[in-house]
Amino acid sequence: MNSIILIPFFQRPILFTEKYRKDIHIENSKDNIVVRYKGGYLKKEIWDFLVESRKDKTELTIISQMHILEENREILIIKDHINLWGFNPLIGKKLPENKSPFIDLDNLYDQEILERNFDYYSKKGLKPAIGIQLSSNHYPLITNADKMMARKLGASCIGLTPEAIAAYSLNYSVSSIALTESLYNRDLDNLILKKEK
Repeated sequence: MNSIILIPFFQRPILFTEKYRKDIHIENSKDNIVVRYKGGYLKKEIWDFLVESRKDKTELTIISQMHILEENREILIIKDHINLWGFNPLIGKKLPENKSPFIDLDNLYDQEILERNFDYYSKKGLKPAIGIQLSSNHYPLITNADKMMARKLGASCIGLTPEAIAAYSLNYSVSSIALTESLYNRDLDNLILKKEK
């Protein structure tokens, strides 16, 4: 099975033309299944898609607009996150093997895929960094105080991607990539991961 790319959006940038104005838009290509949808709290449509597409160790990458804290950095590969949402996206969901919704997230982000994604974007000349995401339900309404707190906590960016936890609970191999709003709106389609020949 091809890998899955989730692309949430939080505003409606120009690149989301009429064909994307549904709750969820799925594209199949030779490299990936690309799913675009309005981001925020975990949506039923995304959960249902993840359940239906589930196979152990299917690779899933989230490419999301986030607020990157380092000046002049446009792309960040997420190695871990600090959860300040105040909610668990798995509550009320039927998990495989009768799992508890309180799962161990120590290995949420797959190290092998992280390194591969870092190399992929490095070859494109984008100078990615590896860092920690502060997950906040304030996103995208970020204040200077939010940025100050995030830096003190050791975070490299601020965003909201509950899909990472949802996918991990369903045994996907998960990775996550943060893009600045500028790069996301300017060049997203050229940044969707493709299999190297």
